[in-house]
Amino acid sequence: MRFGDFIKARRNELAWTQPEAATRIEIEQSYLSKLENGHSIPSDDVFARLCQVYEIEIPQLYQQLDSAGLESLMAIEQIRTIAAVKHSSKHSEAARYRLLGVIAFGLGGMLLGIAQVAPFEENHYIYQTGEFGSSTAEQRSQPDFRGPVFVESTDGEEKTWQLIGGELVAQNAWARWLMVPGLGLLFGGAASFANGWRRRQ
Repeated sequence: MRFGDFIKARRNELAWTQPEAATRIEIEQSYLSKLENGHSIPSDDVFARLCQVYEIEIPQLYQQLDSAGLESLMAIEQIRTIAAVKHSSKHSEAARYRLLGVIAFGLGGMLLGIAQVAPFEENHYIYQTGEFGSSTAEQRSQPDFRGPVFVESTDGEEKTWQLIGGELVAQNAWARWLMVPGLGLLFGGAASFANGWRRRQ
């Protein structure tokens, strides 16, 4: 909305004629007509009187006008001030979104890295001592390979262990679940960074 359209709509809301409104604002009717038609821009003094007589709140006016309407009023100090505050606030908000995006992206990458580095399965070797199926037979599973046969002394007793097979043992199952929040943080971080970039424009 242009500034002229805004003050004309406000005058109509108050049910005032142009001559009546011009008298209250203490300007010529022809000048008010030019303001409403967009053929003139008010001075700081006239703008202040317009806002006072029409009971216009500057933040409300700022929200109602389009970019062209605001641009036409940049010569007025009050409009320049609120525009500067809005601009500063917009950049601060954009910077916060970008910072959150970077943090989320970093955390997501770290979680995915941990999930990839931590082994999910580990090869274990199964060794047996004693006759297979006998009551004295023992089996054990261990991650290190000791050869097809090895002898081990425990409490003065020697046991011969023979390799009989292998198995895959699940390791660090919790690491797989890190991929879910990791991916979520990556996407969230990218969205937050993009949002901050858009707000900066």
